[in-house]
Amino acid sequence: MAEQTKYLLQVQCEPLPLGQEDAITRELSQHFPVKQCRINRAGLIIELESAHPLAYGALKDLADLIERAMSQRGAQLHSGVINQEVLNPIGSAVNHVINTLVNTVAKALGCPETRRLAVINLLERFTGKVIGQAKPVPVMYFHWGTSIDLMLTRKLARASQAGLAAN
Repeated sequence: MAEQTKYLLQVQCEPLPLGQEDAITRELSQHFPVKQCRINRAGLIIELESAHPLAYGALKDLADLIERAMSQRGAQLHSGVINQEVLNPIGSAVNHVINTLVNTVAKALGCPETRRLAVINLLERFTGKVIGQAKPVPVMYFHWGTSIDLMLTRKLARASQAGLAAN
């Protein structure tokens, strides 16, 4: 079962690059599988979907690319967080079944891509309410040239605790 890894990035910058969401999406899509950018009251939201989890170096490159994109638009990056959406195993299996069924039926009926995606999103939201939504798990924070890898931080904390327990 080929599971997609989804990332949701929240970027706080000032001023917000209003009206430039499509340009930012195109720019970032040259290097990463960006689905969309949008702006809300909290800041810039960037959605990525990858066929595999992104490595630490790729996440760092993504944070650097976002910082560069914001500065090119005259926006000062205050902070950002990269969240990986994690589904429980049942939710992951159900989403896979939904995608397979809808894709098969849509191809057989000749449905357009937009309608097929809308049906998949609707069914995933419905099953998410029953089974449980994907939970955003922060994997990296970044702030003007500084990034904090949360997975590495947890590994170091466990290693230091193990070292203290051994002494």
